[in-house]
Amino acid sequence: TEDQFQKAYFEYLEKSYIDQRHTWDTVVEGDRIVLICSCNAKGKACHRHFIVKFLKKLGVVYKGELEPQKTRKKI
Repeated sequence: TEDQFQKAYFEYLEKSYIDQRHTWDTVVEGDRIVLICSCNAKGKACHRHFIVKFLKKLGVVYKGELEPQKTRKKI
């Protein structure tokens, strides 16, 4: 279930946070964090959404999703 997935993923992230604290601190202290994913879950149980919840626990402010940029064809 989604709850089981979130619980297991949070456990994974917490272990990663303990094992890789310096890396997590560097990410959290940065000006901007952009998460990307190819699953295109559109609001469903995507690990990206759970990372956002986890980052909020670390004090990161979530400012929403970015709109995809349209690419211009170079001539």
